[in-house]
Amino acid sequence: MNDFIFADETENVSKPTYKPWKILISDDEKEIHTITKIVLSNFVFENRKIELIDAYSGKETLEILKEQSDIAVILLDVVMESDDAGLKVAREIRETLKNQNIRIILRTGQPGSAPEKDVITKYDINDYKEKTELTTTKLFTTVMSALRSYRDLQTIEQNKVGLEKIIESTSTIMAFKSLKLFSEGVLTQLVALLNLNSDSVIMTKQIDGLSVDMRNNSYEILASTGNFINKPLTDLLTNNIEKLFNKAIKLKHSFFENNIYIGYFKNNRTSINLIYLAGHDTISDTDRNLIDIFSNNVSVAFDNIHLTKEIIDTQKEIIETLSEVVEKRSKEASNHVLRVASIARFLAVKIGLSHDECDKIQMASPLHDVGKTG
Repeated sequence: MNDFIFADETENVSKPTYKPWKILISDDEKEIHTITKIVLSNFVFENRKIELIDAYSGKETLEILKEQSDIAVILLDVVMESDDAGLKVAREIRETLKNQNIRIILRTGQPGSAPEKDVITKYDINDYKEKTELTTTKLFTTVMSALRSYRDLQTIEQNKVGLEKIIESTSTIMAFKSLKLFSEGVLTQLVALLNLNSDSVIMTKQIDGLSVDMRNNSYEILASTGNFINKPLTDLLTNNIEKLFNKAIKLKHSFFENNIYIGYFKNNRTSINLIYLAGHDTISDTDRNLIDIFSNNVSVAFDNIHLTKEIIDTQKEIIETLSEVVEKRSKEASNHVLRVASIARFLAVKIGLSHDECDKIQMASPLHDVGKTG
């Protein structure tokens, strides 16, 4: 298991640009739209402003909600094109659109037509307000409370999706036998996990990632993403990145520093696998927790990949030794062994076998002459 530490943020880190919270005003009175916009004009919640969207009928409201599933709160009038237009919209949101996260605040200027007790009992709404009681302060408080609730639901949903992604991706990358293919899979899944929770932040740049294998104080590139793709190690291993790698080696665990993730995976052999990920404007607590879980799963897999590689290398050595023994008996027989291996692989490729299967056939084919070593 990897232990994680989180470095203190420095003052020079660029501030991320946050997307606004979307609030839908659904009311057939233009004055209500105007007043609501004035009251909420300077509203900010968790460094994010709000975007107010207008709808003047139940039909228009549903059309907007179908197109924009990320609306956080709806201020919904009961009486619009019909006496129960708002109630129909509330039911459609939950039952037809299956949107359980949006917070529905019902507003009415005619409470007699939709009694609060009956409405709360029959409809899945989150608040009920009479327009006459919604003062500036109460409207502010109501929206703030609704956004907090929406934020918490989003966090739960993101954790759920993230954990599902970890289970799915872990089983996928475990199938890789090659260290390089495995490293590419790990980088891809880490980037995907970071992008899961990017709804609240405007992404200004792509994520750059680098996975290296270090042994005997030298580095080998295993995989790269973003601007790091197809670049030589001399260009990628800057003083800053090497300093972060050395810090991970010294600490012997992964860490985050200024929204940069450094992964440390020590196997039981002679090498260390290191990962560098940067370019995300902000890494939330949810992101860090998910990466923590994923990295702990990957840590064991890295060790297994190295063990598998050692077994394959040993098998190759046995076959090479066999060829040498055959060569001592007969130069012609030795060349025959090599030719058979090459032809067997060529045929395996031609019939569409996988890369892994082709390798196995190439390694196994020389054994047809094992009797000549006697």
